[in-house]
Amino acid sequence: MATLIALSTLFLVTVASYVTADRLEWLEVDPYVSDLSNRTLRVVTLAADGFVLISDVDKDGNNVTGNDRFRGFCMDLFSWISAELGFKYEYYEVEDGHFGVYDWKTGKWNGMIGDVLYGEWST
Repeated sequence: MATLIALSTLFLVTVASYVTADRLEWLEVDPYVSDLSNRTLRVVTLAADGFVLISDVDKDGNNVTGNDRFRGFCMDLFSWISAELGFKYEYYEVEDGHFGVYDWKTGKWNGMIGDVLYGEWST
């Protein structure tokens, strides 16, 4: 079961849990403060023009690795959130290049949704 988290004014709130491909189980919970300081989050992403740019070389042609491969609006926003909440992060590109599509034959998700549901983000 996967969990959907909402970020609201420095509170992390569980708002739903994934139950099946077509059903979310909505939860009624009180907000709580989650201490993310000194934690490192693994963040899955894929290229999206203007929002997420992924490259193995920087603007000067130098090879880059790790988080330096990722640029764009989403990276700037996530960097700001990280600074505000005091956590570190490690980006990685989803292997199959998809946001996520449910396969009715196999009963599984692919893409970023699949990575989150099946724990690829935590390895």
